[in-house]
Order: sequence, then C-alpha cells, then structure tokens
Amino acid sequence: MNKNQLLGNASKKLMKIPPKVLMSGYIERANGNVGVHDELYTRCLTLYDGKTKIVIISNDLLEVDKEITLNVRRALKEKFAVPFENIMICSTHTHSGPTITAWDLSVRDYLKKDETKVLKKEITQTIIDNALSCVSDLKTVNIGFAKSECSGVAGNRVEKNSISDYSVNTIQVTDINNDVVAVIVNYACHPTVLSANNLLISGDFPGVITKRLEERFINSTALFINGACGNQSTRFTRWGQDFEEAERMGVLLFDSVINALPKIQYANDFVELNAMLENITFPKKNFPPREELVRNLAYSENVKNNAISNNLSAGEKRVAVTKYQGALISLNIFESLDKSGDINSEIQIFRIGDIEIVGIPVELFVEYGIEIISNSLSPNTIIAGYANEVLGYVYTKDAAEKGGYEAYASPFSAEAGEFIVKKVLEMEKTLF
Repeated sequence: MNKNQLLGNASKKLMKIPPKVLMSGYIERANGNVGVHDELYTRCLTLYDGKTKIVIISNDLLEVDKEITLNVRRALKEKFAVPFENIMICSTHTHSGPTITAWDLSVRDYLKKDETKVLKKEITQTIIDNALSCVSDLKTVNIGFAKSECSGVAGNRVEKNSISDYSVNTIQVTDINNDVVAVIVNYACHPTVLSANNLLISGDFPGVITKRLEERFINSTALFINGACGNQSTRFTRWGQDFEEAERMGVLLFDSVINALPKIQYANDFVELNAMLENITFPKKNFPPREELVRNLAYSENVKNNAISNNLSAGEKRVAVTKYQGALISLNIFESLDKSGDINSEIQIFRIGDIEIVGIPVELFVEYGIEIISNSLSPNTIIAGYANEVLGYVYTKDAAEKGGYEAYASPFSAEAGEFIVKKVLEMEKTLF
C-alpha cells in the first residue's frame, strides 16, 4: 500500500438476548427482562497504516470483564496477529443490558447458573465474530475529528450544580467516495435514563444516537464510547425515566454531532497509528474497621428511609438511596476483598495521528478526565471509560470526605485519581 494510505473497516453484529435474563446496573432489580425494546449490538472499527493495526470495539453492555477481553484478544491475535495492546474493548455502560459479569457482589450466584454461562459465551463469540469480520476486509479511508457540546444530557449526579463536562467528541471515518464508514461519539454520562423499573432490554440514550447516526449515514457503523463519567449522569437533567425521555436525550446528542460535522478537521498528511498498554497496580483503599462500616450502613439506611418518606425530589431521593447502596457495597467489598492482594489492571492508549484515545478500566470522576485532556500532548484527546474491564469508581478526595455511593462502593483509595492522571501523562510521552 501507499505509505500515505490509511486503511479501515467498520462492522456491527446483533447480540441476541433471551427473555428472563437478569438485567444489569441496578441492585434493586431482582427480576429478569420481559423482552427487548431496542436491540443491542457489538460494533467494531479497524484502522491500519501499513505497519500498525488497531481495533476499537464498543458493546451495548454495562461492562466487559477480563475473561471476555482475553478471549477476544486471543482470537484476533491468532487469526490476524493483532497484538493485545492494539485491541481496546469498551462498553456503553447501559443499565438495561444483560448481566453476564460480576458488576455487583449480589449477582455472584446468578453467574454460576448454566444459562448465564452460556449467554456470556454466546455474547463473547458474537463480539469475536464481528471483530474478525471487521479486520478481514480493509479499504482506503480518511479520518477526522470534531468537537461540540451538549449541555442537556450530562450533569453532576453527586452535587447538582458542580462540575460537568459537556464535550461531545466525534471521530468520523470516510472512504474514497466521502461516504461515511464509521462514526465514534465520545461523551461522559451514565446511561441511566431508564430506571430499575424498566424490564425491557435497551441501549438507553447511546442506543438512540447510534441508531440515528446509522440511519443518517447508510451502511455506516456508529460506536458510542463513554468518557470519564463516574459522577456524571442524567439524574438532574432528565424529565422522566421512560423510553420517550431516552429518545429525547439521544436526539440532543445526535443533533450536537450533526451540527459539528461540517467543521470536522480531516487528516491531510500520513496518519500514523501507535498503541501502548501498561499493566498497572492501582492504589487500594484502606478500609476502616468493620464496626465503622456497619455503623455507616445503619446511618445511610436511616437517611434513605427518611428521604423516601419525605416530600423530596426524585433526584434527591436517588442520592440518598445510592448512598445507602454504596455503604452496603463497601461492607461487602470489605468482607470479600483479599486484604493482602493488589488491584491489577491496565491503562491503554491509542494514537491515531493527532487523535488520542485513553482507555481506562474504571469509572473515573470527570475532574480527572478534564485534567488528563487539559494536559495531554494531543490536541484531540478522549477518555474511553469502561475499557477492557471495570474495577470501580475513582472519586475525588472531596467526595471521599463527604461520603456517598461512589466513594463507598469503590475498592480504590482517594489517591487513585491523581495516580491515574500522572500515569496517563507519563505513558503518552512515549507516543509523541
């Protein structure tokens, strides 16, 4: 191939979810799904500069785990010799997908069921099949980046008027005829428009925007990649928690992308691809004595019960409920975590010309995402949360002092955020 030529391909494949499967994201939801409202997909983008091949996968799931990631990477390496560090596997983090991973300690027994193991295997194979198809048929492409904002969807769910990131980052891939091959939309927000009362499978608002983009650009594949959304959600911005509201919010994001595309900056020179992955030992929380955790749980339960019985807004009630849930999870983590063990995972970075994608296996608070982007050597940096697995929330020191669901439910210390920022900025220096 010509040295100035970038090759690429994109594809998607339906993930079949049977009825009665337990849904993920809300511990209050004990019953299985009763059907499918909108289909879930695995989507893939492959890029190749003649030397380096990278694969980006986005799944309409709450999360993937180490097992899924390892199996997908093994399949791509075996057939196409794609190195592990060149394969990033993300999830949109919809809270209306199937439970196939240990996203909460309460689902451990459910994961032991034969039907759950079968579903996880089937979904993993679907991801593999789609990725293999995507890597096998590459064509000449160009790539561009655009920035916009959408302020009507994400908001700070911990403190209503605190910091949020409304940035919408769009990567567009076109072929030699200028037809759109793929669109990546990056936005930091929990897909929690739909509540625990919903028992229909759905991609929530990310499913809306990907569907609309694929309808707008025929034969294209639209990938949604969530950002540093540990404390970002629709809690105080949504008007309801039904499918109509998920559609409204998805359309707001869709409009932001469409309005930004005329200003997209395409690469005019050779687009070089680079990838790196570093195995990391993350700072672990020093848990207080069990007695203190039990007292905090009792206090949080009392606050939750008072919030539910009093005339508070839905958002305020949700804050109280999630604080109680966090206190419960914190106690569960304390009783199940290997106190002498480390928290080991990876941080991954892709460089695509002047675009940088930082893959992190945590739910990073937005403050740290903004800090990484502000200090990055790349002019177009995006945070890919939920990358390759999900280990928990990385919260601020202020959140730790105030207490709350995210801080209670995390296995990480309050220093983990600063640790990740420093590590990412050190790693990216080797790519520039």
